[in-house]
Order: sequence, then C-alpha cells, then structure tokens
Amino acid sequence: MDSHTKPLDEDLTKTAVLVDDGGRHYIPLAWQGDKPGGHHRKGVLRFPAPNEQIKSFELQIQGLGGESKRAFQWTIK
Repeated sequence: MDSHTKPLDEDLTKTAVLVDDGGRHYIPLAWQGDKPGGHHRKGVLRFPAPNEQIKSFELQIQGLGGESKRAFQWTIK
C-alpha cells in the first residue's frame, strides 16, 4: 500500500473484512508485514478459508489513508 497524503497507521486486522458473493463476512486472522505507520506498507492479510465454493469476493478496508472505505474486488475463475 502507498499513500502520500496520510500515514498508514490502521490495524488491518480490525479495519478489514472479506465479503464473498454469498454475502458472508470473513474477519482477518492476522497481518504479517510492515508495522503501522509511514506512507508505504507491504504484507499479507490472512483470512480463514471459506467453507463453501465462492465465485467472487471483495476486500473492504475502513479508514485506510483517510478514506471512509476502500473496496477491492476479485473474480475466481
């Protein structure tokens, strides 16, 4: 992640959620990567595996870089 407007201080295990195409929410298990702060962070946000097969999902992060919500979508082929 990169931000040149505000430090990336968020605890992603508390501000992120994964939502699948069935509307099920998954809370992060852990963040492995750079510590909060600064304008650049790299790492892996780990979630539990879904119990059912999914076709798409969306990562939602609240308050990242000063925005109210950011969303990133993927489709599984």
